Amino acid sequence: MSNELLTPEKVRQIRKEVFGITSRKEFSELVGFGVASIQRWESGTLRQGQANDKYLRLLQHTAKTAGVSSLSADDPAAARSLVRDIFKKEDV
Repeated sequence: MSNELLTPEKVRQIRKEVFGITSRKEFSELVGFGVASIQRWESGTLRQGQANDKYLRLLQHTAKTAGVSSLSADDPAAARSLVRDIFKKEDV
């Protein structure tokens, strides 16, 4: 894995395309980042730290493995529902 942090475009892509979530607020509630942090990362005003970058990559991998990515384009509501189910489980 590269030591480079995800670009602002890639952070935005993870939220919108991988998770099918257009709202930063909804994404923040789902994954635990602050709305302001997400906005800064996506605008390039501030880059996420390495720990948050790794967490974003893990979220992306988890979503892709669970099939969220393929749902996002076809049925965004189903994708959001699946993501909520994945991340609200007690055993995660």
